[in-house]
Amino acid sequence: MKRIIITALMAAMIWTGYRTEIDFGRVLNNDGDGKLYNGESYYNYIAYPEQYKENDIVMTVCLLNPLNNYCDDIIIRHDVRLFKDI
Repeated sequence: MKRIIITALMAAMIWTGYRTEIDFGRVLNNDGDGKLYNGESYYNYIAYPEQYKENDIVMTVCLLNPLNNYCDDIIIRHDVRLFKDI
């Protein structure tokens, strides 16, 4: 029974991790407009919440829907400020 539970948990973690995306970006202004550094050069816009100010460097972790392969089907998004502009 233990083996089945561990196998199921591992499969769920791998399945979820497969559709996880990590992006790095900079807040361009105090309105929350931002630019992503990794990704396509023509598709690099991102909007940040109010708590992030101009020139902050932010890491964004997006958990995408594992049931399809759409690039914008985000289930959970979490932003983390890496560097704060003083």
